[in-house]
Amino acid sequence: MLVLLLSLSGCDLIGYGDTNDTDSGLDSGTETPTEQIDCSVTSFLGHQPEVASAGTLMGRIVSPSGTVPVSGATYTVDLGTDTASVISAEHGCFRLDLPAGDYALDFHKGRYTAAGSASITEDTVTDVGELALDQGDLKLAVVSGKYDSVGHIIDELGIDFDTFASPGELFANLDTLNNYDAVFANCGSDYTTLNGEAYSPEELANARAWVEAGGTLYTSDWEWSLFRGVAPRALVWGDDVLSGPQGTVQATIVDRNIQALLGGASAEITFDLPDWAMPEAAGTAQVLVNGTFAGIERPLAVMAFPGDGRAVFTAFHNESQITRDMQVILYELVLALSSERTDAVPPVSASGVVYQFQTHTPLEGATVSLAQDDTITTTTDADGAWTLHGVPNGSEFTPVASAAGHVVTHQQTFTADADVEQIYLQLVPEAVFGAMAQGIGQAGVTVDLTEKCHVVTTVSSAEAGEYTTWAEFLDHGDAGLLPDATAQISPSSGMQLYFNEQVQPDPTLSATTTDGGVLWVNVDPGRYTLSATHSSASFPDVTVDCEKGRFVNASPPNGLTALGN
Repeated sequence: MLVLLLSLSGCDLIGYGDTNDTDSGLDSGTETPTEQIDCSVTSFLGHQPEVASAGTLMGRIVSPSGTVPVSGATYTVDLGTDTASVISAEHGCFRLDLPAGDYALDFHKGRYTAAGSASITEDTVTDVGELALDQGDLKLAVVSGKYDSVGHIIDELGIDFDTFASPGELFANLDTLNNYDAVFANCGSDYTTLNGEAYSPEELANARAWVEAGGTLYTSDWEWSLFRGVAPRALVWGDDVLSGPQGTVQATIVDRNIQALLGGASAEITFDLPDWAMPEAAGTAQVLVNGTFAGIERPLAVMAFPGDGRAVFTAFHNESQITRDMQVILYELVLALSSERTDAVPPVSASGVVYQFQTHTPLEGATVSLAQDDTITTTTDADGAWTLHGVPNGSEFTPVASAAGHVVTHQQTFTADADVEQIYLQLVPEAVFGAMAQGIGQAGVTVDLTEKCHVVTTVSSAEAGEYTTWAEFLDHGDAGLLPDATAQISPSSGMQLYFNEQVQPDPTLSATTTDGGVLWVNVDPGRYTLSATHSSASFPDVTVDCEKGRFVNASPPNGLTALGN
């Protein structure tokens, strides 16, 4: 697999050894000469059982280059009745007591491994020296950027990578993304803009699908919009995103792994220029590093977990202002940010028109989103048209539309096995909806708008499903509506009403009129199947999902539209 790194003006995390050097142009690796490192005095995490006839295994884990010590690499060995384990600590040191015998060593750091062998002798320390991590089938790539040089960090670690000139070469094609395990997107690419709108909806949808399939995305500073597109709820962004002040901050390290690497819970972070991307607060993200500005604590580095993948945002850069603390954090992220990944399946899109009940007037500025994930959202254009990108392939989705002065309306629930077009969302004005509810009440039925759900659909002929455009749909008017049909809801719930020719629910009717409409009021929350019968037509089953207070309108050309020949 491949790990892709994009160079933007972001931050890099991870370094080892003494972290007090704030000069630019930091050298790679630990600042302590190898000959001065004494792993025998280092404290270790892991599980050390009591072992008879034991000797001691000792050594150091280093990066593939052999120059950067690696903390947090884990080795576990099965002793039969128990297991012993150790996690490399400061300077990459590890030490573990084991019964005398021969051992195959297999350390893991993310998806990197360090292998070796040791023969343990009773009452003897066996020092295997330095074990270097192996990149294996992981491949990395860097997209060039003006303000960040994450490739330098990767070079120091001794990890191979490819170079790309533009994010568009990757995110526009999911097949290309699927060649990589991680993408490191750093500020300064040709996609970097002040308003964060350079990525197309299709590119963001590809990035999100890829991460959710197990990919790893690293973004920094002005690439904040890419992070937001992949993990919309991870951070809270204000109206003035690029408001970070110039200066040096003594940051608080929240993540315990990074604390162990730095040897403490604070780090010096330098912002050599103003106007860096500063989140207001953390949402669902796990905070790694915090900083306080004007008395307000802000997240400076976070990790989110969309689907099976990971997404990281850092507010600082790998530039000349980098401190040793910043370097240490960046090393750690590069090595730790690889998880098991499968090829992402291309997401699908859903599209249609939002229009007003009775007048058929397209509604501009209406909001359309998914009931299952309201971060997949869009706004209708002047023609009422909308397209939602990034609908997970194979998922169930329910479009929902809202507009000022209209009742929030859910469509039927679809399965996203391909792009779904011609989803026409019919919104009822609140005044009309209220009048209908009042009319039903006069017939002796109290409409419960808070605890119950209400479902409406239109029984239509196959002709209604043959219109390929909104214009054709409008031109044919009511030609596709089908009278003398009966409709059912399963399991049975609520009260069924058919619409009369005046488009009003009529409790005296037992079948559709030329309006074709049918309504179920006061339906209990749950999943239902709508079906219809007619002497000359057959119909697909329609799935609707009810919740308290929800209004569902499975409108044509979806809903109970007859199957064609």
